[in-house]
Amino acid sequence: MVYALRCQCPGILQRWAQRSRLWPPTDVVKKVVSLGSVVTPIAFKGSEFQYLEWRICFNMGETELVHNLNAIQIQVYVILKMIAKEVLKPKK
Repeated sequence: MVYALRCQCPGILQRWAQRSRLWPPTDVVKKVVSLGSVVTPIAFKGSEFQYLEWRICFNMGETELVHNLNAIQIQVYVILKMIAKEVLKPKK
């Protein structure tokens, strides 16, 4: 469980919404912007100030985008996640 506080950062969301794109459709973009953002007390691991750092998150919008992927996009997403986990092997 992570504590989160709603925050207002319309500039970030509006810049994202105004980019030219083929996907997602305009109605999905508007819904993502309307979902807003939250700040969470999650820091970069190993940071000297990790207990004081917060992060702006767009989890609700990201979830909405994932729900609007088509079958091919889902397959590519899964493959890329597998590559990131197995081939790139990020340091923990």
